[in-house]
Amino acid sequence: MPVYKCKKCGESINYTQGQTTVTCSSCETIQSLPRVENERKAELYNQANQLRLDGNFESAVSIYKKILNSDNTDPDIYWNIVLCRYGVRYNINSDTHKWTPAVNSPQRLSIFDNNDYKSAFQYADDVQKEIYRKEAIAINTAQEELWTIVQTEKPYDVYVCCVGMDKEGAETPDNSLAKDILMRFAQEGYGIFASFVNQHNQEKHDIDPQDFAALNSAKVMI
Repeated sequence: MPVYKCKKCGESINYTQGQTTVTCSSCETIQSLPRVENERKAELYNQANQLRLDGNFESAVSIYKKILNSDNTDPDIYWNIVLCRYGVRYNINSDTHKWTPAVNSPQRLSIFDNNDYKSAFQYADDVQKEIYRKEAIAINTAQEELWTIVQTEKPYDVYVCCVGMDKEGAETPDNSLAKDILMRFAQEGYGIFASFVNQHNQEKHDIDPQDFAALNSAKVMI
């Protein structure tokens, strides 16, 4: 049987053929499983899952949609698309020791109004529906908290983002140019937010609320 990874912790999960839900033995969270008719679908599913876990959400969605071309009634595929649409990554909470969602692609649209969520709920069995409902509540709460921060943060005129350091940890030419741009705009009295990315650190991180607030309010992006 194909080896699947947990939607939350990313560890391999053990299951029995024909199961629609399973509990991960690593993080002890219950989740839905796809319907697998052939090895090709399993291969595509694992490719998409890895992309989603790596934070490459758009590429993952493209593969999930290919799977739907052969079976457009698989609720698990729609649910994975939902996770991608809202950029959901799961983190372990240090206080509760539970995995909680972080939203990296916030949308004005509630997850409950998302068409892919509606399709997942439509084709799901009762146990899957309960899983999706509980997860959707948590994701919706995380999204609302992010938008609350956006509304309380001061607005910016200009958002500047560049690669500040290369793979060797040296300052890039773009970094010097960005600093010059920042100084010039500051002298003109504009509100500026700077985001410097270090190329030598390739690990994907969850979106910073203040960074997102600045990105959402800025009139110009550089």
